[in-house]
Amino acid sequence: MMMDEDDVDTSVKVPPELSAQLEVIFSRHHMQPLFDDVISKSNLNNYTSVTLPKNPFLINDDSFHNLSSICKVIQFLLSTQNKNKQSLLNTLSYSNGTFLVYLWSQIKSRITMWSQLPSLSEVMSVFVNCYDSLLITLDDSEFLNYPFHQEQCVEIVITLRDLVFDMYWNGCNDMNLRNDMTRLLSKLHSTDARLKYCKEGTFVVKSTENMDYKRFNGRDLLDDDLESDRDSEMTNNEHDEQHRPIPIQQQRYISLRNSMINNHESHVQFNENDYRSRIILILKNIPYVVPFETRVKAFSHFINLDKESLDDYYEGASNIRRQFIFEDGFAHFNRRGSNLKGNLLVQMINADGHLEAGIGQGVTKEFLIELAKVAFNPQYGLFNITPDQTIYPNPASHITQGDDHLSKFNFLGKIVGKAMYERILLDIPFAHFFLSKLLGNTNFFNHLKSLDPELHKHLITFKNYPGDVKDLDLTFTISDELLGTQIERELVPDGSNQQVTNQNKMSYIYRVSNHRLNTQIKEQSQAFMKGLAQIIPTPWLKMFDENELFLLMCGTVKFNVDDMENHTTYYEYSHDSPTIQMFWKVVKEFNEEQKRMLLRFWTSGSRPPLLGFKDMHPPLCIRNVVDTSRLPTSSTCMNLLKLPPYKNMEEIKKKILLAIMHGNEGFELT
Repeated sequence: MMMDEDDVDTSVKVPPELSAQLEVIFSRHHMQPLFDDVISKSNLNNYTSVTLPKNPFLINDDSFHNLSSICKVIQFLLSTQNKNKQSLLNTLSYSNGTFLVYLWSQIKSRITMWSQLPSLSEVMSVFVNCYDSLLITLDDSEFLNYPFHQEQCVEIVITLRDLVFDMYWNGCNDMNLRNDMTRLLSKLHSTDARLKYCKEGTFVVKSTENMDYKRFNGRDLLDDDLESDRDSEMTNNEHDEQHRPIPIQQQRYISLRNSMINNHESHVQFNENDYRSRIILILKNIPYVVPFETRVKAFSHFINLDKESLDDYYEGASNIRRQFIFEDGFAHFNRRGSNLKGNLLVQMINADGHLEAGIGQGVTKEFLIELAKVAFNPQYGLFNITPDQTIYPNPASHITQGDDHLSKFNFLGKIVGKAMYERILLDIPFAHFFLSKLLGNTNFFNHLKSLDPELHKHLITFKNYPGDVKDLDLTFTISDELLGTQIERELVPDGSNQQVTNQNKMSYIYRVSNHRLNTQIKEQSQAFMKGLAQIIPTPWLKMFDENELFLLMCGTVKFNVDDMENHTTYYEYSHDSPTIQMFWKVVKEFNEEQKRMLLRFWTSGSRPPLLGFKDMHPPLCIRNVVDTSRLPTSSTCMNLLKLPPYKNMEEIKKKILLAIMHGNEGFELT
């Protein structure tokens, strides 16, 4: 269950007198000089991220002891007052990147010096907290230039990957450090999904490639006895995000782990020899250390086992008017809840009020696909469209859809879940920041580029404003536009009276982004998520990031005809039959849209299976029907194409194109 940080006070209680003194210590005036002496001794303050030497100067033990002591002070300050935590992190993170570069140089130089590890943990903790804070408002265009260049970013990923995986696999007593490292690694993984600054497979642990997912089932992931970490991304008491870790080679850092837990008993609740429990722990906390294809296979395995355990539930066929497909679908099926996992029988009624021919899996597949097309169309009012042509919940849905708008989002969540449950791919351009919300994540500044590129551009300009931002006369408010009406919202309590300054401008940027990306669509996203979870348990979905979840829901647009041909079976034909040979030559000449239309005519879905046509169930089949005067027809419930033995390629192409153009207008025409 997610909760806002407003509901939880994680700060250490201190007397008011001490609290006032700590506020003074947190000021930039006092914090910046604290590090100047240590940093200057390494001469690193003269280097930029691009010119940093590959072998940074290693400070002596006395200087490193001073650095560790300072980091202990910072840790104490971060734990005592949430009110000023972000201010301190901003002070450290935005000091031209010097402090972060300096900390990383010491970590990199000492990471194999086992005797230094007890003190290194404090340095590592401050580093990951500061870098994590910086990434919240660091634009993608800045990422590989400030404070680290690409080579250093990859080094950081590899180091954190190895450490974090070992902490989860072998156990760790320092949960706070592990959680902080996990959170940073998660952000770096998310950034890599956009920028591809790492080589493919960098985040995957090689030893997980042969993971035996059949040794457990999806219910194991629902067990709260195993440890699963969820920490808040921000310190402003407004975030609720699921944090996921990242990949690692455990053998390299077993000694490091032993040093860091200081010989205390591990808090991880599993038997050290229990492979099954460890894999479950990995999938719950750091799933992307496991290859994507392996996780997809595990996901399918969980669903197959779940289907075997379903109680018998049967309802007769529901009549659905094609012209009112969403309204009728909502009326008939919303009340079924998780019983929607069972058989769903639909008969379509055409525009003339007549029942269309056909009933079964093919019609149900078409019903789900067509309902989704209607409901997710921005013209319907439940969803809006971004400038890059992706969709997200309409913040004004309560106006366009009335009081039951959240029930409709809940229903659509169940529809998407049902499609995933039946391995039906939906051709819906979901915005990735919306999919991120479905995973329980909090979106950040970089996601704003998709939703509102103009606002994103203005905030970058504002962040780099060289003067005093007080001159801009901004307050902690934002103006929402709902169907042409401007409504002013406060970003913090009494925000209209709180001026934006150079000291709090990073908080302002965050809060503006958070409002647009998270707060405005919170209710709609949660309703959708609850409906989806009735069909697909959320922990199963959290094995994937938002990019992977999109592929899981919608498949890939890449169409490999050779793969399609290699995994097609035949009835009263063979692959060597002249008609079949000509058929595949014709298909390979089709454009992408014609290929998609053929697949939809054949299977009711226009997207290839995620892992290729080998994963199509039932497999594609072409059957010989002798009457060459007929157009090709199909039985989509069986993925069966009924193809007459036409004599030449011209006739095959003409008849197929006629069939797929008219047949896609309704199931009864196939």
